[in-house]
Amino acid sequence: MITTTSGVVMVVSTGLWAGAVLAITVERLHRWRGMSDEDYAADFRRATGRDDPLMPVLAVLGTAGAVVFALRGTGAPTTLAWVGAALGSSAVVLSLVVLEPIQRRFRKVGQGEVPVRVGHHRATWRRVHQVRTALAMAAFAALAAAANL
Repeated sequence: MITTTSGVVMVVSTGLWAGAVLAITVERLHRWRGMSDEDYAADFRRATGRDDPLMPVLAVLGTAGAVVFALRGTGAPTTLAWVGAALGSSAVVLSLVVLEPIQRRFRKVGQGEVPVRVGHHRATWRRVHQVRTALAMAAFAALAAAANL
């Protein structure tokens, strides 16, 4: 049972964030593979413009909650909280360094247009998003375990 505010913040925020990241993986990645570049660009721009703004906020809240939880605890829960914070932070950095610049390229082109090297951007975004999904899910698992030990 979660008994601290920081525990609630880290688990709820990270759970919502990891769920949103997983939903994109499950719902969008397969669909995007079969689209033409033009259809992909339009759908990708809509999906990332709608879903993406809240995700970093949830990830940072979850990581901050994990740090506070770790600083106030001892033993295995503290170790798991630090692991979860590191995993979540890694996913955020990966998003900022790799995924966001790709998304910006798609937002810069006009409706019905595709960015230069669209195939490369599609493949890179898909692969890196899958890594981000694994990091987010692992962070959530570590933090949920930390809160319940």
